[in-house]
Order: sequence, then C-alpha cells, then structure tokens
Amino acid sequence: MPLVSVVMPVYNSAATLGPAVRSVLTQTHGDVELLITDDRSTDDSMELLRAFAEQDERVLPESAPEQGGAGRARNLAMQRARGTTSPSSTPTTCGSRRRRRSSSRSPLRAMRR
Repeated sequence: MPLVSVVMPVYNSAATLGPAVRSVLTQTHGDVELLITDDRSTDDSMELLRAFAEQDERVLPESAPEQGGAGRARNLAMQRARGTTSPSSTPTTCGSRRRRRSSSRSPLRAMRR
C-alpha cells in the first residue's frame, strides 16, 4: 500500500499533462500513487495518461463515467486512494515555478522527516 496518494483531476490538459505527471513522479519520496481522473476530455489527455501508466505503475488513470467538473473528478480519484491523500494537483499548477517553491511545505516532504 502506498504511503501517499496524489490526486489529480484532468480536463483537456494534454499540453501541460507531461510536466505535471513528471513533477509528481520525480519527488524524492517514492512511495506514492498518482490517481488521475480524466473528466471526459476531448483532447489527447486520456491517451497520454495511458502511456504514462504503461511506463510507471504508480500512475493510475481513470476516465469519469460522465463529465462533472474538477470537484467530481477529484472526488472520484480520492475514492480510489489507498494512502494518505495529499492536496490535489492540477496539470496547470503542478509544474509552475510558484508551486515548485512551495514544495518544501508539501506532505511528501513532511513525511521524510
């Protein structure tokens, strides 16, 4: 069972999805699962998520049964969480400079202490 579950709702995020997923996977704390729920995107988001899942078993994508917004997608992912749930990330904020600076206060970092 993973120690930390990172939740990421996704909608039409193919352009920013790669950096966001890599940002979570390259954390020094490796006991993590990345639960991503695609909210019925019309771009290539789900295909990219499947490719990431094939490369790394910690990436666990799911497609929402119907479009319901970021909150519903986040809740669907949280229902699958097996570890302590971290604050959710989004593909547009995960790789930003401001987000990286604040990562020293992240739950992943706190658990290493």
